[in-house]
Order: sequence, then structure tokens, then C-alpha cells
Amino acid sequence: MAGFRTLRSSRVRRPLGAAAFVAALAGWFSLLAPQFAGGSSAYLVVSGISMQPTLHSGDLVIARRARRYRVGDVIAYRVPEHAVGAGTLIIHRIVRGSARTGFVTRGDNRSGSDPWRPTPRQIVGKTWIYLPRLGLVLALLRMRLLIAAFGALAVFLYLVEPP
Repeated sequence: MAGFRTLRSSRVRRPLGAAAFVAALAGWFSLLAPQFAGGSSAYLVVSGISMQPTLHSGDLVIARRARRYRVGDVIAYRVPEHAVGAGTLIIHRIVRGSARTGFVTRGDNRSGSDPWRPTPRQIVGKTWIYLPRLGLVLALLRMRLLIAAFGALAVFLYLVEPP
């Protein structure tokens, strides 16, 4: 009888584990999937001091598309085509304007407004979550030499048997 219970529980556990994994993956995709994969989230690492004291260089920001944007929202947008730096992502606060005429944006640490007037089409999203300094960790993980060193260490540890 004990063998039957073990067999039955493993038959139940595997499908439940698979269902939990699929549910977790679906939840991640609906909330955190990047825009390039069809999701609504954009991952940005803050660079510079223009948004201090709200955001600091090295902070990771997850921005999500919104149905509408308002004065006070911190948004990420692309510099318009045909402008110097076209396509560059800027993360600043909306200080005035509208979706129809374009928004006036400015960094919290700036006295002057940005020269561009982003429209909803150019806006990548508004700040949803920010994680202080996590962007620095991600930047380190993108370094090829560091990745190669971790790979070499993993192979070394795998090949070396403890005495």
C-alpha cells in the first residue's frame, strides 16, 4: 500500500508542479515581460543626475505603458526622429502639456525643460517600479569578461572533486 501512495503522489505532484510553473510564467509575462517580447514593461538603468533626488545613476526602473499620462508622472520616452540623439531613452517628469500637443518634461534636478515634446507614441512608459542600485548589478552581468570569468569558475568547480 505504501508503494501505491508514493506512485500516486508523484503522479499528482508532477502535473501540479508543471501547472504552478506555467501559472508563474504567465503571471511574469503579463506583469513584467519586456516590450521587445510583446509585454508592456521596459527596463531602464538610470544614467546621470538629472532625476536626483528621486532617481540616482544605477537605479533600475521598470516602466509600463499607460492609457494616459498626467502632470507629475515620471516617464521614459525616446528622443524624436531627426533630432540629435534620436532614439535615446530619456527618463524625466511631466511638468505640463497634453497628449495632443505633446508633454513638457524636465528632470527633477534641472531648472529648464527638455527641448522635446514627447507624445504618447514616443513614450515607452511611466515608472512603475524602481529598484535602487540594481542597475549596477545588471551592468556588471553584461560585461563579457566577467561572464567568462564566472563560466570558467563554474567549470573549474565542476571538474575539481572534493578530497
